[in-house]
Amino acid sequence: MITEPSRGFSLIELLTVMAVIAVTAAIAIPMGLNYVRHFEVQGAAQNIASQMQLTRAQAVKRNARRGIVLNFNYPNPGEYQFTTLDEDPVNGGYDGVVFLDPLGDFDLGNRDYGKAPTAGNSTIDPPGGGPKPHGQVIPLPADVELIDGQAYSSLLFQVDGSVEGVTVGNVGSGKVVAQNGLDWEVRIRHPQYGLTRTIRISRNGRVIVENP
Repeated sequence: MITEPSRGFSLIELLTVMAVIAVTAAIAIPMGLNYVRHFEVQGAAQNIASQMQLTRAQAVKRNARRGIVLNFNYPNPGEYQFTTLDEDPVNGGYDGVVFLDPLGDFDLGNRDYGKAPTAGNSTIDPPGGGPKPHGQVIPLPADVELIDGQAYSSLLFQVDGSVEGVTVGNVGSGKVVAQNGLDWEVRIRHPQYGLTRTIRISRNGRVIVENP
């Protein structure tokens, strides 16, 4: 029995398949990159929301009399970190480096609660022991930034869990916290692609991440 030799693909068939693959890749790759960018911005917003919840929990857990501030663009631009406003729990004093060097008495009307420690000293342990005065320094992704030009630059979490917008002496000119009714907002963006997210926290501590 004589079998007919197998027939291969013609040049036209191969070129057709390659064209289909090229068109599919041209559509899929940009969609995939766009998904990655959206995921990056959404993830950064979720991290900020989680840090807000953690800072609020720390204020309640530590019974922080003066509260805890969550500073943005601190200790360096594109980073954020919480810092307690209370004195060293062991020696009851301030050293102006590890714990805040307060500018005056605690006053909600003043909205200025003390100078944050300089970047080089922002993670030093308290000299007398006790709870660390600072949380972990968290950077935003390299291509994501905080939107500044707003009213305040930090959030104050009080012992009852309530929240206020505040300023801190040496954070700089970027004020990334805005007020929206009874809520405070922090916005981030991917400037190259125009992707933004808004992290909203109410005065009682409820946090929501919103798309534009």
